[in-house]
Amino acid sequence: MRNYRVLFFGIALTVCSCEARAESCDISKFKDYMSYTQDIMTNLSYINQVSSKEDRSKSDKADISIADYGSFTYGQASSITSSLESILNIKWSQRDQEWLLVSNLSDSGLDAYTKCLQSNDENFVATLSNSASGSDEFNVEYRWRPNYKAPDPARFNIVFSFGTSSDVPRKIPSPSAGAFHVKRTNMYKPFDMSIHVDDQPYETVSLPAFPAKTLQKQIRKNIESHEVYGGGNDTIKNVCITLDNTEQDEVIVPDSLSVKLDSTIAERASLTEIGSRTYNSRESCATIRWGLSANDGHVKGTATISALVLKAMPVANVAEVEVIGQTLMFKGQ
Repeated sequence: MRNYRVLFFGIALTVCSCEARAESCDISKFKDYMSYTQDIMTNLSYINQVSSKEDRSKSDKADISIADYGSFTYGQASSITSSLESILNIKWSQRDQEWLLVSNLSDSGLDAYTKCLQSNDENFVATLSNSASGSDEFNVEYRWRPNYKAPDPARFNIVFSFGTSSDVPRKIPSPSAGAFHVKRTNMYKPFDMSIHVDDQPYETVSLPAFPAKTLQKQIRKNIESHEVYGGGNDTIKNVCITLDNTEQDEVIVPDSLSVKLDSTIAERASLTEIGSRTYNSRESCATIRWGLSANDGHVKGTATISALVLKAMPVANVAEVEVIGQTLMFKGQ
């Protein structure tokens, strides 16, 4: 596996092709080369920057994965992404998200993306190791190929925000290639790395601040039992998983509702689920019918519904609930 993955390219002072480059090399065009479920931040970036640009006017299939929570339509994925950004208090830019996505391109995808950017005759190319999307340490490999008569050696200067490096050279030969090691000083702060070569500014690399939280996976259950005798009316109930107004750090996962029906008596009667299920990020419901098919019918039974709930937990907090897993924001959290 190649160690250096995320790319940034220099911009010649004579011509700024930023907008044209962004349009021609839009990261969404390389979606087939991405391993976007590697971490939750990259996962949400994919939904925001790639899935949002797909044409789903004819069909919105459940083909977007989010961590190990399931596969969703774009509408569902967009809803849960918005909820997670809120409960995790994620603050990031479009470029932050694009850097995370580029870092998860496959080898062939990275080659295609590189060739696309190089077609603009860029002077400077650098890559970040794939650990940059989820670790506080990564490597940077660079290539300096000026398309003008640059001084040899050329001044090389990097300015970090919440990052550091002990082996960045002060000058580099023209042309040349090399590498240096970077350490983020605080994963909970946004990381920026701006580069000047020959006193010319090149695009700043930015990585988002990671939430100081984990996502705790919980199974919430609700149980409803009834008995209906002949001569009585059917009993129809909406049985729901509902988040209380005090639970603003939680979200129900779409399509995670499960219904189990157990009838101990069903004589000319039945216990069934009817109608369509309803869902929003705060409540998910199923309609259950304890129904008679004859005047002397008799039905007795229990409906148990459950749903997957994600709860944003401060890193040091532990809750006394049935915990079935958690999603870390970065390696070693």
